[in-house]
Amino acid sequence: ESGAFEGANWARVPRAARRLVRRLLATEPAERPSAAEISAHPWLTAPDSDAALALADQERDDDFVDLASTRVAVDNLREFHRGRRRFKALLLAVMLGYADEALRLERGNGTACLGSRRAAMEVFDADGDGLVTHADVQRVARYLGEDLTSSEISEMMRALDHHCRPQSRDAGVPTARLRHLLPPLYPAHSLCRGDVVFSAGEVDPRFYVLLDGDVLISHSFTLRPRARYVRARGETRRAEPKREKDRSRPFGGRELSLGLHRLRTGQSFGETELLEASVPGALPRASTATCASTSCELLSVPGHLFQLLSDVFDGVQEPLRLQAEDRAKGLVSSWVSALVSHDGDLALRRACSPDQVAWSNRAYAGDRAPLARSLDLLSKHGGGGHAAPPQQQLRLTPGEALPPSRDDAFLVVEDGVVEVVVADTATGTRRAHTLWPKDFVYCNERPGNHPLDSRGELAATVIVTVTAVTHAHLAFVHGDVFQQALNQPAMQFVKLYLVERFRELPPADD
Repeated sequence: ESGAFEGANWARVPRAARRLVRRLLATEPAERPSAAEISAHPWLTAPDSDAALALADQERDDDFVDLASTRVAVDNLREFHRGRRRFKALLLAVMLGYADEALRLERGNGTACLGSRRAAMEVFDADGDGLVTHADVQRVARYLGEDLTSSEISEMMRALDHHCRPQSRDAGVPTARLRHLLPPLYPAHSLCRGDVVFSAGEVDPRFYVLLDGDVLISHSFTLRPRARYVRARGETRRAEPKREKDRSRPFGGRELSLGLHRLRTGQSFGETELLEASVPGALPRASTATCASTSCELLSVPGHLFQLLSDVFDGVQEPLRLQAEDRAKGLVSSWVSALVSHDGDLALRRACSPDQVAWSNRAYAGDRAPLARSLDLLSKHGGGGHAAPPQQQLRLTPGEALPPSRDDAFLVVEDGVVEVVVADTATGTRRAHTLWPKDFVYCNERPGNHPLDSRGELAATVIVTVTAVTHAHLAFVHGDVFQQALNQPAMQFVKLYLVERFRELPPADD
């Protein structure tokens, strides 16, 4: 041990760092520091902090090198970690097919075998000389939509091989060495029809790529009667939902299962919960994934590797987020369609002609629109009860959300084009926005937090009118029904992706 830290390489390493390394090399596992202890060590977290300075003063002796060497060592370690992490992210993205679109345009075919490290290295080593060079890394990064600088690539090359000189752009690293930076994703998991990949409510820290077969993603909802309000002894209280007398009705407190996405070979799934979890696998699944063909084969990517896809490069992260957003919209559209098709007490579908007003805000647009009257009729349909009284007349318990106005509605454009006028009640500004098929809007009559604005950033805005531009079919769900749905596990991530950014109006002119 006396000569363990001798030599030129250790001469500039401070004693605090050597003590940490010595603990890491302890033969007894119990004597080694945990990952949490290592990450919290002042030498790694903040070499300029008071804690690091105190540590340096405590351990100062004749062979202790000054704090400047600590900063250099920490910077070198961070550069090494960052460079390797970036290359791993590039390698994993190629393995999972994220470069295939660009590859097909360039050479007519994508990665030879999804999930294969050897096939991914063939993409890097285009000339087949067994080396990955500066130019190879830059080319692959562009396949993924990333334009890395020369210094970033040089940092990666130094981290991959300390013999690689930064000024030598032709220096290469053997592909055999790079291939083993990531663990193998094979063998693939084989499933039969009906086998479950993961279930709703299960904590599953993995991301999946379908190699063969079909997988069905489904969600389940509990549909309850609409919230109603009644008057009793001079005060307003929330009425308990009435029991369903007609047991033949399909919903009303019963479970509704929707098979939303049928995934084909080459598609991926399971990204939503991993994107939103601060710790991989900390969030339960909102859906169930089931093999829907005779057999299925899929690759499983552990959560810690998935973070390479979601945290390092925007060119890879953006497709994942767009995929999660698209599936969130598909979930809501399917849910609305199911309500419209099976229960007119909860939702309705309306056909509109060009220039026809489909929804109008009573307080900000004057006359009531045809849909507002239709919603009143729906409130009475099947003993629907009374409409909600004004806000000031409601007696709410602490923490209870204010219920929507009786005419609040969640709208989905099924086909056609409509125009939405949104107003900022704080500034008095208004602006029109166009909605296309599968777009949506929460039509709120009064300002305040609404279901698609959980942070209250758009609380001052209201929807004024919704007007058809072309012939259009619109689906409406009562605001209170939509709020109930968002509180269910199947919709736990919808609010993260269905943000109405068109409500962000520019400031009024002076």
